[in-house]
Amino acid sequence: MDKVTRLSTRNEYENGRLKMIDLESMVKSLRLAWLKRIFGENEGAWNSYLRASLKRYGGLFLFYCNYDIKDLYVPSLFFSELLQWWSEFQDGYDTKKRMATNSVEQQRHTNKQ
Repeated sequence: MDKVTRLSTRNEYENGRLKMIDLESMVKSLRLAWLKRIFGENEGAWNSYLRASLKRYGGLFLFYCNYDIKDLYVPSLFFSELLQWWSEFQDGYDTKKRMATNSVEQQRHTNKQ
């Protein structure tokens, strides 16, 4: 158990916090930045390895789908975490998008009355 909450370390000095970097978010963002390389023109061995690992699941098309990482076998921890975090990112984005759409629809309905 943390003696100081992780959230309290990431806020500004003025708020009595430590203004530290959220390392977990930083690692996730750096890993997700690999998507640009994966879908780019680079045909390195690592890209071939990823494509071969995902072939049974539709190859790189998997990144456009909803999936549960538990249903996939990806031998590389690096790529397995990338897929997990991409799935979490998509879920969060879709939820926010749905919430915004619902809010707009609700506002339209209210304005019609």
